[in-house]
Amino acid sequence: MKDERLFRLYKLHKVDARLIDIKNRAEHLDLGKKEAAFAKKLQEENADALARHKDLKSEIEELKVKNEQTEGKIAKFNKDLYDGTIVSAKEVENLQKEIAMLEDLAISNALRIEELENELAPLSQSVKTVMAQVEELKKRIVKKRADAEVLHKELQAAFKETGAQRGPLESEVEPELITVYNQVRKKTGGTGMALVTEAKRCAACGIDIPEKVRDAIQSGRTQQCESCRRILFIHKEAEE
Repeated sequence: MKDERLFRLYKLHKVDARLIDIKNRAEHLDLGKKEAAFAKKLQEENADALARHKDLKSEIEELKVKNEQTEGKIAKFNKDLYDGTIVSAKEVENLQKEIAMLEDLAISNALRIEELENELAPLSQSVKTVMAQVEELKKRIVKKRADAEVLHKELQAAFKETGAQRGPLESEVEPELITVYNQVRKKTGGTGMALVTEAKRCAACGIDIPEKVRDAIQSGRTQQCESCRRILFIHKEAEE
């Protein structure tokens, strides 16, 4: 190999590239954001139907409770009327009127309940479909978050293990080369080195690498990419 210095730097570069990859993966774990957005969209698009469905169920339940109370009063008044405890003709007449009024109310409530249930039936099927989709999306979100938590722990361990390799490798590289390398890393926010691909391009930014630069690298001289300023290393030598 023409330049052992660059090879030592390349080994450090691979560790840094791996650390960047681990960090990026950790920052972009799938937490089910797409599913959450879709669930929210479904609920927003069906907000009117969901609200009407809720109101209908509430009104029907309220009317049923009222009717139970009404039927209870009718039963009590009928009992009072026929068990002989009420003997006054006026009291009997008033009680009969009360019973008739309550019976009319019960019939009115029953008709209203039937009307509301007829409206509720088709709406319930639509709401059931939407809510089933939302529940399925919620299950996916829970699973993805659980999977992401496991993966995050694995990435933390990998980052720690890979990071431990950096110090010894950095100590093997010449200080002057490390200085340039770290300056480039700071500028790019990523790697400080790039391979010259078999297509004679910078693997980082894609710019063509002139023949004279490639020759200089192969002769053992440190060269930087004219575009991204990363320190260049020949792909073939890196593989070897």
